[in-house]
Amino acid sequence: AGVDSSDITTTAIKSQVNTEIYSYAKASDINGDGKVTLADLAVALLKYQTAEKICDINRDGVVNVMDYVMISSYMSE
Repeated sequence: AGVDSSDITTTAIKSQVNTEIYSYAKASDINGDGKVTLADLAVALLKYQTAEKICDINRDGVVNVMDYVMISSYMSE
């Protein structure tokens, strides 16, 4: 999977600019086994409505159905 504009965050503070490349596909691999599977989705489901950062794929501050949709879109099984 390539990098698209939704993977890039730019923040400007005073005279400093920070650019971060954030991969939703990589973030969806919650258990770190190198692939996105039902196991990753299961971990996220256990963290529903929490602020668990590793499961908050879209970084909106809460683990919810939007994160599940994103994880599901990258699942290989």
